[in-house]
Amino acid sequence: MITNYNVLSQGFDAPATRAVVVARPTYSPNIYQQMIGRGLRGPKNGGEETCLILNVRDNITNYGEKLAFTEFEYLWGEQK
Repeated sequence: MITNYNVLSQGFDAPATRAVVVARPTYSPNIYQQMIGRGLRGPKNGGEETCLILNVRDNITNYGEKLAFTEFEYLWGEQK
């Protein structure tokens, strides 16, 4: 298990990652993609076939900014 705060969001490769928990408020879609990209390498790049992406939503909505993961909600549906 790897945990970090603002260290592994850029320039770090961990192809065997099976789950990513985004538990901090992230407003930038670019940073968000960097963070979840740690687990989305795929088998052709030495990564796993699947990766669990867990987004934690707290009462951060009180701050009036849209969290970045909401821009990708169309991707989070069930696979057919």
